[in-house]
Amino acid sequence: MSDPREPFTARALRDVDAPEYSPGFWDRLDARLEGEAVGARAGRSAAGARHSSELEATDLYADPVDLRGAVAPLAPMRVRRQSRARILGVAAAVVLALVVTWQVRPDGDEVQTASRPDPTVPGTAPSGSTAVVPLSSAERAVLAWLQAVGAGEINAALVLTGPRTVAYYEALGADIAGVLLESGEAYGGWTDAPDRSTSVVQLGELGGQAVAAVVVAGTWSGEGDDGYRIEAIPVVQRRGDGAWLVEPAAFDPDRGGRLELTSPPPGADGLGGIRPDGVIELASAGRGSYFFAIDGAEPVEVPASPAGGSVRFDPPGELTDGTHQLVVAQIDDRNITAQAHTFTVEG
Repeated sequence: MSDPREPFTARALRDVDAPEYSPGFWDRLDARLEGEAVGARAGRSAAGARHSSELEATDLYADPVDLRGAVAPLAPMRVRRQSRARILGVAAAVVLALVVTWQVRPDGDEVQTASRPDPTVPGTAPSGSTAVVPLSSAERAVLAWLQAVGAGEINAALVLTGPRTVAYYEALGADIAGVLLESGEAYGGWTDAPDRSTSVVQLGELGGQAVAAVVVAGTWSGEGDDGYRIEAIPVVQRRGDGAWLVEPAAFDPDRGGRLELTSPPPGADGLGGIRPDGVIELASAGRGSYFFAIDGAEPVEVPASPAGGSVRFDPPGELTDGTHQLVVAQIDDRNITAQAHTFTVEG
């Protein structure tokens, strides 16, 4: 099966206009790119250091500031644009789209999970059930953010976007408004999911602020092949009013922070399988703590080894045969990231 992100990436790159090639164009381009590469490396290093110092010295989740007027209303996008900002916006949007961790559920195999139906989606309540379980404030924040990004309501989306994600893209030289706009179709695929469910994995605190991951699952209907998807989106609770802010890309711009699972191994449609007594393992940069939650259970915290290498989580007992849900997250003073997957257990 093809990667469902390919149409988005292809369309984004197709919209970037190629220049007219005058004589000597490629020689001049090579020289310019070499010069910019040196400056970019220094700029990224300086931006990363500035970003890190800002995270350490600033209370990013202090009392709320009204940002509704921070972004001017966006005019409809034109077909042809030739500015460097446009290219940066497309590239950053591709990066944000790649933050999403997609997993296709095997046909006919039920996922063992404690995720509950989303009462905002008609027809997702259990058969015969009349009770409606209210969504938590963290889930409502993520669903509102997905709706705003999907609808192109960038001012509303920006108000719900956390400061670490904004700082990350600013450090890369990208406009956060353009990033959110370009990401609309990818994230907007959740807004019409007929069987969408949500759940929350609590991830402790960072700097006195509560951190969690909201897991969204269901039939995603955006770009590419429609089908079952699962995604974990980090959120941080703001000091003062207690509102949750969405942090889809709260990475250290100098070192990154995306998770790299090695067991279960990556497969054609996500993760492969492990034995009932198998372990969950991922590569570690040696910072902060890692959290593992299987099938909606309470997450288990595993501190990173300062030496780096890998982090291993041995689920208690033996896992039953079938398809399971895995949420894994990593938190340190410069990075907040989470992923959700399904994987199979085969005895």
